[in-house]
Amino acid sequence: MVFLMTVSFVPFSSHLLGSYPETNFAISFYAVNIIIIGTTLYILRQYLLNRPYLLQDSIDSKDIIHGTVRIFLPPVFAAIAVVVSYFNIPMSYILLTFPFVFNILPGGLNYLEYKLIHRPRIFINPNDNSKIHRPKASNS
Repeated sequence: MVFLMTVSFVPFSSHLLGSYPETNFAISFYAVNIIIIGTTLYILRQYLLNRPYLLQDSIDSKDIIHGTVRIFLPPVFAAIAVVVSYFNIPMSYILLTFPFVFNILPGGLNYLEYKLIHRPRIFINPNDNSKIHRPKASNS
């Protein structure tokens, strides 16, 4: 019920943000709403994950990590947007928009995970500075 109550404030906070786009209060109010939604969603998700009899199938650990990142991305960016709004209001709007666009794009986390975690590492041979050696890709 608390989660649904926080979601029901989104139209009001969005209207406030649209009516007063140049005020820090409107940005902060909207961002706090997003932070509370993310927090309650995480609590709800943890409740379900700690009670496996409520889940239909087993969940892969990779899916748990991806879900956690997708839940925490909007609140983290909203908190950063509140601070940035005191210096640069247009940048705070970009910070508020980025997580939602990222969450809408299919495979966004898979691409990000590949680029950040599984990207090929470049090693330079200390004996020969003119060549760059790349490790062979593993089949795992």
